Amino acid sequence: MLGHWLDSNYSWNLAFSPFSTSLGTCNFHQSSSDSWLLIPDFCILILSTGVFLEAELELITIFSTALVIALSGAMMPGPLFTVAISEATKKGQRAAMMLVVGHSALEFILVVGFTFGLYTVLKNPIITRFIGVVGGGFLLWMGYGIIADTYRGRVSLNLNPTDRQLKIDPVFEGVTTSMSNPYWTIWWATIGAKYLLDSLKHGIPGLTSFYFGHILGDFLWYGTIAYIVVTGKRFVTDRIYRDVLFVCGLFLVFLAVAFIFNIRLF
Repeated sequence: MLGHWLDSNYSWNLAFSPFSTSLGTCNFHQSSSDSWLLIPDFCILILSTGVFLEAELELITIFSTALVIALSGAMMPGPLFTVAISEATKKGQRAAMMLVVGHSALEFILVVGFTFGLYTVLKNPIITRFIGVVGGGFLLWMGYGIIADTYRGRVSLNLNPTDRQLKIDPVFEGVTTSMSNPYWTIWWATIGAKYLLDSLKHGIPGLTSFYFGHILGDFLWYGTIAYIVVTGKRFVTDRIYRDVLFVCGLFLVFLAVAFIFNIRLF
């Protein structure tokens, strides 16, 4: 039989049991040493494809969940939200988007710095569980707050600009506004750290999926707000705004439970 000897201890995340294909039946023949499996060539292809698809789905999960979490945070009124409205009113949509560019650049530096430090953390299960529980607790508090505020009607889409006299470059302002927000710092020290830990298990592709999913949430929301401010086309009503936030809050609670009880999502 043509095939390859493969270490049966290698993690395929698939059960080594016979299955039928159009090319024949995949039977795995174990050697006398009980540590190697003889796998036919076409079965190697099938197993490799399965592992590849599983990895792709995990990256999609990282990207999509990071996007929803970022969108949930961006939609809640805060310093960057206020500055974005002001910039869009005075200088147009491009100025507001440059704020997000500055915000994203700062987060890129943070992600790179975290990555080098978190590689050693990954080797300590006690620290990773601690980060998971703390991050899950903060996420739970965040999700509950969003649900409670939207249910009681305490949030609304206020697009009135504030009177700001400070005149600096929008990119730099995006950096300084983010750094001055203690909520942003706490988010990255808890939720962000936990997400980076999980993403790093998938190497650079996992880290890239997390980062681009995260910043896409910011660009989508602030781009929408800037467009509404500049054009005056308010297609996002308070009702729609609250409904979307409510769903995001529920999703955050679900993720919080997964973080706290160490339920593997990807």
